[in-house]
Amino acid sequence: MINQTRAILFSLILVSSMANGQTQKTTKINFLNPGIAWERPIGKKTTAEINIGVGYNGSYPELTDFGINGFQALIAPFLDLQTRYYYNMIIRYFASRVG
Repeated sequence: MINQTRAILFSLILVSSMANGQTQKTTKINFLNPGIAWERPIGKKTTAEINIGVGYNGSYPELTDFGINGFQALIAPFLDLQTRYYYNMIIRYFASRVG
């Protein structure tokens, strides 16, 4: 039950962080998976984002055999391309100017 609550809470935080539409050029730096992202408007309600970075993972091998030990690591560069359509871009624009 606790894991389900955490998963739902994480999903809501993730969705709410992505809900802000961009009306101008932005650059973001990500420290969790080291990378940099550029978001640019390509239309009145559409933006394109390019994200370049490095992913990483580490784990221990299966411990079913006697005498096997160590640590496995993976470092993988990535390129992420996205387009986003904001159906309520005008409402968000005026809301950001008021508040």
